[in-house]
Amino acid sequence: MTNLTILGTGNMGQAIASVAAKGGHNVQQLGQEDLATAVTGDIVVLAVPYPAIDQIVEQRGDQLAGKIVVDITNPLNFETFDSLVVPPTAPPPPRSPPSCRTRAC
Repeated sequence: MTNLTILGTGNMGQAIASVAAKGGHNVQQLGQEDLATAVTGDIVVLAVPYPAIDQIVEQRGDQLAGKIVVDITNPLNFETFDSLVVPPTAPPPPRSPPSCRTRAC
């Protein structure tokens, strides 16, 4: 059984939490209002808007140390939903603390 933390309570976060829970995994789902709650999962899924990543790393970077971090964000323009915010040739910004293992999806 895996201990999974999902940062984000939107559609993607809820869908991943539901599937993981049905699979018998322990799921912790945290939203913006849960800053006082520590991340407990061994695997952390970042199911948040792309611009929120830097703030999450700043607020919770120490809690992500040594964990597997799955980043499902995309630099999507939420006003149009039809283009990426950054050009595809731009280098990715440094977004996760060096002490965690990140997997971008």
